[in-house]
Amino acid sequence: MESKPLKVYFIGNDAQFARTVADRLREVGGTIDIATTPSFESGLAAVTGNAFHIVLFELAAANAAGLFQITALAVKAPNMPVIVFGSTSG
Repeated sequence: MESKPLKVYFIGNDAQFARTVADRLREVGGTIDIATTPSFESGLAAVTGNAFHIVLFELAAANAAGLFQITALAVKAPNMPVIVFGSTSG
């Protein structure tokens, strides 16, 4: 029996990171469909209208605007897991 692919949505500018994550998931036996967008606004619209299993969200800045974006994702897609990551450099 063939399993359904994990549908991952990546919001952020680091498309290479998204490809790396997808490759690592495939290595452990998963089938992955990944969609990407660099724009938070288009990403927010996409998670509202599509059935993704998980969102990978690249946080541009750890500030009030970033907290607002995380909150907006949670409001638009309350049952969707969101993994937030960002740069550790300052």
